[in-house]
Amino acid sequence: MLKKWPIIAVSALLTSFALSGQPCNASSHEKHSGQNQYLFVVFADGPNEHSTGETDQAEPGSDAPKWYATFEHADGMLVIVGFITCMVIGWQTMQTRKAANAAMLSAKAALDAERAWLLVTVGKLDKIDPKPNAVEIMWISPRVTNEGKSPAWMSRMRLRAQQFPSMKDIPSEPVYEAEGTMHFDGEATLPSGASVAPLRVGLPVTDFIAIRQGGSFLYVYGIIDYLDIAKRPCTTRFCFLYHPEYAHPG
Repeated sequence: MLKKWPIIAVSALLTSFALSGQPCNASSHEKHSGQNQYLFVVFADGPNEHSTGETDQAEPGSDAPKWYATFEHADGMLVIVGFITCMVIGWQTMQTRKAANAAMLSAKAALDAERAWLLVTVGKLDKIDPKPNAVEIMWISPRVTNEGKSPAWMSRMRLRAQQFPSMKDIPSEPVYEAEGTMHFDGEATLPSGASVAPLRVGLPVTDFIAIRQGGSFLYVYGIIDYLDIAKRPCTTRFCFLYHPEYAHPG
């Protein structure tokens, strides 16, 4: 409301100037027309002689346009007032938009600082000694930890393990919904600092013979969908490439 007072004051001041100039112009025209009722002209015959009438007493250059001619008419003043008003309103709109954007960014930064952050780790796997004739299963259980400052509400998790002949065969975009994928669908609350291992995937120990010999690569990956404290949907994707001595985050 206070920002509108300068606009109102400028508009009122310029309008008063425009209206105050109109009576003076009208009286000037009436006086001039009254004087013309008593004018007389004396004509001279010689080249050096001149007339003595008041009609020849006009100042030189009186017909030239004047710089203040616009201010003598109310229409011109209204155009100027309208232009200034539009400029001020446009400036106020820009400032309001900047303030609103700054407030939104500040609120988003505050939420991001307090939101939940889910990180997934596998860690070092147990020592594996595969035996060709034995039937054993190696279980891999990724652990999900909330590293944020507020709870997270998990709603979906997918976990999958695949073997590829070479690194070039690993797809750039993982396929989460396929045969062998482990599923979690539901509602699970994970407080700040808490960790859980909701899913695990198993592989025959005999598969690690080829992995140790460098004949294939083990690729473990997955995805988690959850909500943060502001009920915003968030997603964590993770992947690990297994080497004989340790699991290396992708």
